[in-house]
This record gives sequence, structure tokens and C-alpha cells, in this order.
Amino acid sequence: MSLYIIVWGLLCLFAAKGALVQERRTTARAEFWLCFLLLAGMLALRYGQGTDFFAYQFYYYEMSDTVFDFPLPDVHGEIGYQFLTNAFRLLHLPYEALVFFLSVLQMGFLLAFFKRYHIDCVLALLLAVPTLYMTYFVSGMRQGVVLAAFLGVLFPLLEKKRYLAYLAGTLLCMLIHTVAVVFLLALLAQLVPKVSTLRLLTLAAWLAGSVVALPATQAWIHSLGIWALRYYLGSVGISWAAVAERLLFLALVTWLYEKLRRQGRLNDAFVLGYRCYLMAMALYGALIANGTTASRMASGMRYIEIYLLIYAAQQMTRAGRCLLVAALIAVQSFMYVKNIHTYLDQGAYRADLTVWTYPYVSVFNEEEIYQYRDVPQESSSAEGPQPAAAGQRQA
Repeated sequence: MSLYIIVWGLLCLFAAKGALVQERRTTARAEFWLCFLLLAGMLALRYGQGTDFFAYQFYYYEMSDTVFDFPLPDVHGEIGYQFLTNAFRLLHLPYEALVFFLSVLQMGFLLAFFKRYHIDCVLALLLAVPTLYMTYFVSGMRQGVVLAAFLGVLFPLLEKKRYLAYLAGTLLCMLIHTVAVVFLLALLAQLVPKVSTLRLLTLAAWLAGSVVALPATQAWIHSLGIWALRYYLGSVGISWAAVAERLLFLALVTWLYEKLRRQGRLNDAFVLGYRCYLMAMALYGALIANGTTASRMASGMRYIEIYLLIYAAQQMTRAGRCLLVAALIAVQSFMYVKNIHTYLDQGAYRADLTVWTYPYVSVFNEEEIYQYRDVPQESSSAEGPQPAAAGQRQA
């Protein structure tokens, strides 16, 4: 059985147990740390995991190991990321060291977020793992770093109204991955006085995105011959499962917001998080014609939902909390299985592999990855893999 399935089983078991049973604080903390450290270790010590692992490896060894020489037009990645990889190359560190370093950053920022908002529980990990961890941390390494930085660093700055520091942090994140530009929308959201107005804007964005996705609109966009419009708005297939999942969570979070508002249990962080969440969902709706672009751009602030859902669960009765946790386990399990199916399809894995046998390979048994994936093996020299490895999908 796949290690990923075993870990997911642990998360579901502990999350369900936490909702059903009044646990001692020490027990809950031990369960959280067991799962967190297991996930952190798997992330930091992985090899060949994620659709983009070998592409990033190829670009890493394209950077000079004798002098600072960046940006390179033929190397994928923003100037800040190229600087970082160039520095690691100058230290003559292997690609696995960069993966380890970025993994520590990602999990460190995520832990800071959990601790800052008192949601360091297994349920928070269960909400983070299917997409934030499995897709953005494991595969889209650059984007994973900036998403985690938003949660652990930038959102607390926004809450404290340290807008200049927030802006500076956003600009730094943009040097790693330009998707961080969407963090500026959180500042714009503060200019809208009413949450109800943001909801109407979100609805309008989804309606506009639906119009853009119509065949007649798509034909008009392509007739203009403008590359940027075709890239961001051109239809490359809508993932209806992803659309349904986002609408479901948007409806759930909104319902919880209203429930807490009527009970007088809203706090400033929850309201701010909900505002950011609405902006993320509005962006997804506006770009819905291009599922890949929509997911990538909206993911910037989407995972603030982890805090919103955990905080709301903490305010509920035990019966209500049990129902909410059961629903979250069901939805997240579906997304977990769906995402692993996608990794198997996009990662050139053997056709006989399934979700139950999806392999985990670490730096301690690197050669095994070539038994599972049809990817070029590393050359025997220090120059890393052959250029064909760069053909993987970028995050």
C-alpha cells in the first residue's frame, strides 16, 4: 500500500477522533506533531515526486557553479528564484539540498500560520494536504513557497495593518513566483467597506467568467490575436470537479460566516480572512475558462480557508462539529484521490500504478523512481539530468 494512503488514513483517523472524543490537549498535540513531522520529512527527503521535479532539476544544473550569472532567459523561474539556485550552485550543493531547503521554508511558514491562529491540529493538516501540500509544495515548489509565505507571514502583517511591510513582502514573493501579484488584491479588498459588496463582486466575476467561457466569446478572443488574452482567458478545458469543489467550499465558508455573525462570534482575523477568500474565489470565477490559470492564480489566497473552517469548527457544538468534520473528510478524500490520479497521468508513471500503489521515493532510494516513471535518468557527471527532463509541466 502507498505511503501516501497510509498517511492520509492517519489524518482521517485522528481528525475524526478529535471531533468525536474530548481529547486531552497533550494527546491532540502529540497526534498533530506526529503527522506534521511525518509530512515534513516526506517533503524534505523526497526524490522524483511531483510532475515538475525533474524539470526543476534540469534548470538547477543549467545555473553556473562558478560565478553569479542570472537571470538566464533559457532557465525557468523568476529572478529571485534564479538567484537562490545560482547561490546553491556556487556552494556546489546538489539539487536535493535545494529541495530540502525549500521544503523547510514551506513547512516552517505553514507551522507559523497554524501557531499564530491556534489551529495546530490534525484537521488543519487534513485540509492542507490534498492540494496545498501535494500539488504546490511537492510539485510547484516556487509557488508553494509564496503560498506558505502568505499564510505564515503576509496575512499576519495584513491583520496588523502593517501595509508597507505587507507590500514589501509581496514584492519579495513576486521575485520567487509572479503569482504573488494576487496578494495585492487583499489590499484592494480593504477599500470595499461592506462584505456584502465583495460578495456581489464575486458573483459578478463568476458570471463574467462564465460568459468568457462561451464558445462565441472564445472565438472572438482568439480572433483578436492577442497572446496575453489567449493565455489567461483562452479555454483549455474546465475542470468541473474543481469548480464544484470551490463552489462547495465558498458556500460552506459563507454559511459559517453568517452563522458566526448572527451569534456574535466573528473576530477581526476571520472577517479579514473571509475578505481575502472572496477575492480569491472572484479571481477563480473570472478565469474559469482556463482551469489551469484559474487554479494557479486563485490559489494565492485560497488556503486561508483552512483558518476559516477550523475557527468555525471550534465555535460549534460537538454534534455540529462532527457533521462538519465528516463532510470535510469526505470532500478532501475525494480531492486527494482525484489529485493522485492527476499526478499519475501527468508524471509519466507506469500504467499499472494506481492510487493505492502510488510510490513514495526518497533520497535514500533515488534509483527506484526510474522503475515507476518514464523520465531520463541522471547522467553520471555532476551536470545532472539530460535536457529532456525539462519537458515536464511547469507549476
